[in-house]
Amino acid sequence: MLGTAQGVAGIAASVDPTGLASMATASAGLAARNAWTASANARMDAQLERDLQENYRRYGMNPDGTPSGKRPPAK
Repeated sequence: MLGTAQGVAGIAASVDPTGLASMATASAGLAARNAWTASANARMDAQLERDLQENYRRYGMNPDGTPSGKRPPAK
């Protein structure tokens, strides 16, 4: 959806003889990219935290590296 909107805006900006429309589309595209990047970073950080907690549980450790006293599940 975002790509379609950018394509339509780019076509409209390409026929503008002054070039001012391209500056507006460039800043809007940059804002959209920054929002997408922030969202992707948040998802990645959440997944890393889930993976870290799973490793602590799997190997019977506390976050500070000490044993939790729970035995790891048998394989």
